[in-house]
Amino acid sequence: MSQDLINEEQADDFRPLSSEQAAVWREQFPQESVWEVVRFQCWVGLSVVALAFLTENALGFAGCGLSALYGVLVVILPAVVCARGLGSKFAVSGVAASVAKFFVWEFAKVALSVSMLMLAPRILVNELSWPALLVGLILTFKGFWVIVIWRQFRRTR
Repeated sequence: MSQDLINEEQADDFRPLSSEQAAVWREQFPQESVWEVVRFQCWVGLSVVALAFLTENALGFAGCGLSALYGVLVVILPAVVCARGLGSKFAVSGVAASVAKFFVWEFAKVALSVSMLMLAPRILVNELSWPALLVGLILTFKGFWVIVIWRQFRRTR
């Protein structure tokens, strides 16, 4: 009974934002474009691959550059496919369809990534370095957090 009372009080306190308040809120909390995140992941991936090729040449670790490049592609290619699929306007009507569309494309992204990882030993026959591949994959995958933190830092200044 007390839970019902709390819910009623919370419902009474809800007030929709005016258009001016909503504009201020959007300015304070801008949404990141999916393509902007993918573009930033590409920059991080290129940096990782360049560093891996330099390491390979300097220290003589065979296959570091190609393996890191493959790890970057395991993140970038599925992300591009998912972003393209989510950005299409085809057959979206309602919230349920949008949620279903998100899950379908996210599943496709994960399935493509796993498939690419399973094919890595066949594609990079003599050049495969799992540590370099995983470093490329992880740094590219987590690289978008840099842009999120940077935006937050700029916003607070």
